[in-house]
Amino acid sequence: MSSTKSPNRSHCWTVAAPRASATLLVFAFALALPLAAEPPDGTTLDGNTGGFDLDTSAADIVTSAAVGPDGKTVVAGYASDGVGVWRLVIRRWLANGLPDTGFGAGGGVVDPIGFGGSCYARAVAVLDDGRILVAGTCEMGGGDSDFVVLRLTQGGLLDTTFNGVGFRFVAFDVGDDLTDEAAAMAIDRSGRIVVAGSADFAPGDRDFAVARLHADGSLDTSFGINGLRTIGFDPSGADLDLGRSVAVDGSGRIVVAGSTRYQPVGGSPSFNLAVTRLLADGSMDLGFANNARWIAAFDLGGSLADHLWSVATTDDDRIVAAGEVATGASGESQFLVLRLLSSGTLDPGFAGTGSRSGTFCEPPATCPPGREVAHSVVVQGNGPVVIAGAGVNAAGNADFGVARLRADGTFDSAFGSAGRRLFDWDHGDGGDADDARTVVLGPDGRLTVAGTIEFDFPDQDWGWVRLANHLVFADGFDRGDLSDW
Repeated sequence: MSSTKSPNRSHCWTVAAPRASATLLVFAFALALPLAAEPPDGTTLDGNTGGFDLDTSAADIVTSAAVGPDGKTVVAGYASDGVGVWRLVIRRWLANGLPDTGFGAGGGVVDPIGFGGSCYARAVAVLDDGRILVAGTCEMGGGDSDFVVLRLTQGGLLDTTFNGVGFRFVAFDVGDDLTDEAAAMAIDRSGRIVVAGSADFAPGDRDFAVARLHADGSLDTSFGINGLRTIGFDPSGADLDLGRSVAVDGSGRIVVAGSTRYQPVGGSPSFNLAVTRLLADGSMDLGFANNARWIAAFDLGGSLADHLWSVATTDDDRIVAAGEVATGASGESQFLVLRLLSSGTLDPGFAGTGSRSGTFCEPPATCPPGREVAHSVVVQGNGPVVIAGAGVNAAGNADFGVARLRADGTFDSAFGSAGRRLFDWDHGDGGDADDARTVVLGPDGRLTVAGTIEFDFPDQDWGWVRLANHLVFADGFDRGDLSDW
């Protein structure tokens, strides 16, 4: 499909949707169609795309999304400015999918803190009053990088009631080149802000890192040491422990998931799955797994690189995490979903073994091997699980992938094709690499999936798909409180 971009472009198309119980409404930055009544099964897909295009490379990357109580959708990420700097960027859309021109400049905000250097948004949340929290990382120079947390007003301006200036840098600075990188954020029931990622200790040695802030932007000194906590797994000594996602359970405990590198003597390094749980005061929860740390190696093949990218908790404090497990030598992988009991052991009530891996393509034999990854997971109550990420289509290209599993870990046949769905944006001249980075549940019960879509590399845009409401309520998938996710 050939297309030509313009600085203020609107690129829309319609494709026929196969008859399935999953109906997708597609939204994007430049233009969107207002929602009418909930469409029936088999309704065609309306789509559109867009980006910030701050420079000629036009590389715009999505990392996170949130839906506010008013149904407005906020998406965050970063965009290249053409001079080696990445700008933190946020956009908001009205509940009908149209750009919210009352937010920032024409619906978007670029580099709200005026930092000047590279900053990357990694997580976004919408508060009950409509204000917006963003967490990410800013490069401070000389190899130093810090967590950054900022709060915007409903209009997209810095909220100066947050830390006096609207933002706060958080530095662990525990060693080496002082590289602290935020990856995820959660808000607990008291309104405190939990940000997780990793911090450098020494060359080749990083630990999980967690910071907690009060709602006013001050560090919560009742947590860890002066509001900060690091956790090392180090299965083979000083090693890379990378925190990728965070959730707060119903008991106020903090769950962080990611991966840890293992270097056997005389062997090649590999990455294993890693989960830790902290008590509300930041101390290690010794009632969880082995000394508050859970590590697992699936080792299905290839590079043996297994990663968790997203985590959530159930109403009864079980842990659901999603990611990928390597299967082949050329970067092939399968998505992975697992559930842990509150004690930190795999839950045999989920898929029989506590985990399920697979592909978004159905049937799998119709698609070539490639990278299948779940970047995001939502779980409703104690029930169904929805994951979103990237999967390989029959042509060998990467598409948005979405799958829904029942509470017992089986694929929900009422969703898509045997519980799975690929969405090909077919965007631009060479645009065949699409990657969903986040899935969120809105107050209306609909699921919104956001990610990065390729126009013609390095030109990448933002894209959204929204799943119709009847998918959400099928088989007991009902509305719930996501304030701690």
